[in-house]
Amino acid sequence: MAYSTDEEIRMAWNEIAETELPLATITKAIQKADGDIDAFLDCKYVTPFSPVPQIINGISLDIALFYCKLWKDPRMVVDEDGKLEMNYKIALGKLEAINKGKMNVPGVSQRQLCSSTREDHTPVFGEDGLLNAKLDKDLEDEIEDSRD
Repeated sequence: MAYSTDEEIRMAWNEIAETELPLATITKAIQKADGDIDAFLDCKYVTPFSPVPQIINGISLDIALFYCKLWKDPRMVVDEDGKLEMNYKIALGKLEAINKGKMNVPGVSQRQLCSSTREDHTPVFGEDGLLNAKLDKDLEDEIEDSRD
């Protein structure tokens, strides 16, 4: 499931440009934007997001629009006021903030990271390097006597 739609891209694009965008360009831009989002946030959240949170939709839209603009007009002639580039940088800033824990994705639980301490660890080998196996008491005594 894509985080933004071709309709959203077309509507936003029509506000800044008079040219048409091919569907293939839009699809490629959405896929790239969504891949960027997943790469940034996979360490904190289970991705892909489903359903898509509003903040993720907005980030995807801003990044995908920037890619459309970059591929359609590499010299950025259409975006003279720099709005697309500014929104792209803001979207990346949000991803970094979410990744670093300064922001979160509302309504979505963070990935539970495993943590371990020495206290909850059961060693496989004892101090003498032998496998810690459960032995009956008589066998334990025999082994202990043979070591003395």
